[in-house]
Amino acid sequence: MAPIIASKVFASIDSLCSPPDKASPSPKTICSLTFNCFANVDSTKVERIAHICCGYPDKLDAVNYPKAPLDSYKKIANALDASLIDSVSLEDAHRYNDLELLRNFTKTKVIFGLIKIASSQKETEEEIENRVLDALNYIDKQQLIAAPDCGLGHLPRQLAIEKLKIMVDVAKKF
Repeated sequence: MAPIIASKVFASIDSLCSPPDKASPSPKTICSLTFNCFANVDSTKVERIAHICCGYPDKLDAVNYPKAPLDSYKKIANALDASLIDSVSLEDAHRYNDLELLRNFTKTKVIFGLIKIASSQKETEEEIENRVLDALNYIDKQQLIAAPDCGLGHLPRQLAIEKLKIMVDVAKKF
């Protein structure tokens, strides 16, 4: 399991998971978006990565910020796996997903959010390790990449470093 991705081009297709008041895009739309975004990208030189953001708070320790419906990832997982994407970034730390959805990724690597990006509370090694172990019941460890949920901008620098160190220490166990 890789704790970080370095020297790779990151292309983001934000808002595939629509806000709660809007319908999620169809799998056909997802395939079209990923094809258009990555159509001329040489996959032998660049890893094609999409981050699927399902909600972003406006401040540290926000509790009830808008999030996409919990089943959003499940609805689009097969389409993502069939697309041109090599890796997909999924948020999981702020709200646990049904990990059954990981079974839908047979060829695509999953960059798996293990750190809450807007919580001042540090995750414990045990919490992160248990979530990784749970995920590995549904996906091969070669396909699972440890990561924070998207963006660490709300966190003070030192807290972000401490959270990332805990996550990396856990990832190294695998």
